[in-house]
Amino acid sequence: MDYALLNGLLFAKRNGFESDKGNFKAPGWDEVVTAVQAATNQPIEKKHCENRWRKKKQFWKLWVKHRAQASDWTWDADKETFVTDRAIMDEYFRNNPQLAVFRDRGPDFRTMMEDLLDNRKVEYKNGAFATGLGDLGGGSAGQPPPSAPVAPPSPEPVVAEQPQQPQKSQQRTGILPETVAELRQLLFEMNNSTRSPVRSAIESILQEADDLLPDEWKENGVVRYERLEPILDLFQDPVICDTYLALRSGRKEYRLRWLLRALERKGLS
Repeated sequence: MDYALLNGLLFAKRNGFESDKGNFKAPGWDEVVTAVQAATNQPIEKKHCENRWRKKKQFWKLWVKHRAQASDWTWDADKETFVTDRAIMDEYFRNNPQLAVFRDRGPDFRTMMEDLLDNRKVEYKNGAFATGLGDLGGGSAGQPPPSAPVAPPSPEPVVAEQPQQPQKSQQRTGILPETVAELRQLLFEMNNSTRSPVRSAIESILQEADDLLPDEWKENGVVRYERLEPILDLFQDPVICDTYLALRSGRKEYRLRWLLRALERKGLS
């Protein structure tokens, strides 16, 4: 959902539907809902997208704070976060527990979030829709303010050569979709060709973790990474992933009880 949400927001931004401070006008939200609906095949309303975007902006504020405070650390390209001496990091995250989620990994879809929130005058020649491929949306990373450390730009995604087929998606490769219909078709094709039960389950738990998981697992309303990590380990089993995804159509409390029991059975609780 997050990838489709951010792609939809970038599409809305390109078409002039962005207002101040990362908010969007009603026609922009209509396009976002259409994009997310096409990618998730679930009933989606504007309020769902707005709530998710609000949470992602709150999470991004934590990253911006960490990015500024870690200005003298080293950028780890593999983890996409800042690192330094272990003792210094231990002390830092002990004093800033709400930022501990960035110890081993930077925020998901970092370049797309930078384009939406950091780069107020972003160019779209190589934006999130440049290829329609890649987990991080592709494109060049935005440059943070001078007072913040500058993360290296993300590389352009490499598009593997595909057999020639009479598909519109190949004709559009490298071109920003011009209509909502093209965006919906692009996301639908990406969804069908790249998703697996494991990936879908992980994306789904990341989407609902803050609403689903127990409050005692959270810091400032956000689930701590050390509580989320055992679930990610659990979801390496495709059968468990299929069960969890099937339970998404039922009651939330049933899904939570099953998830806690599955962690207990696997010795991961």
